[in-house]
Amino acid sequence: MSIRLESERITTSAETTEALAAAFGASCHGGELVVLSGDLGAGKTCFVRGFVRGCGGDSRSVKSPSFTLLHSYGGRRTVHHFDVYFTKSFEDLVRADLLPVLAAGEVALIEWGERFARELPVDRLEIELTHLDPQTRRLRFRGAGARAVRWLETALKAHDSPGAIGS
Repeated sequence: MSIRLESERITTSAETTEALAAAFGASCHGGELVVLSGDLGAGKTCFVRGFVRGCGGDSRSVKSPSFTLLHSYGGRRTVHHFDVYFTKSFEDLVRADLLPVLAAGEVALIEWGERFARELPVDRLEIELTHLDPQTRRLRFRGAGARAVRWLETALKAHDSPGAIGS
């Protein structure tokens, strides 16, 4: 029996999307995998920017990786930002050391990673971002596996608590 949890949040600006993502970055312990999906411009890189800030990294250094498979950002945890938009094979992620990154306790966020869902580790957090209007986004979270479910619960609770930035 697999452990799953689903939740949804609405953000009304890039700043509130980043604040939500920062709660995930602040509550990660290392070894987490996040699969980000959504149309072009839905806010995937914006989410990464907030996540990096939550991990204590420099969010200003986060750029859309478009033509680059991997960017890494330092902080309390190293965050590896993969963009597989132009990637044809899961083997490219393997060559980019995705699995050793996770085993080493670092964190991986993969834009367009749903394309390789069958090959990715099962215990992961999937986040689908959808445009509702030019500023508003719907974020659907699906935690699969015990670790991802615990992390999802912790991050959303931290974000939703009174006084949390962007709640």
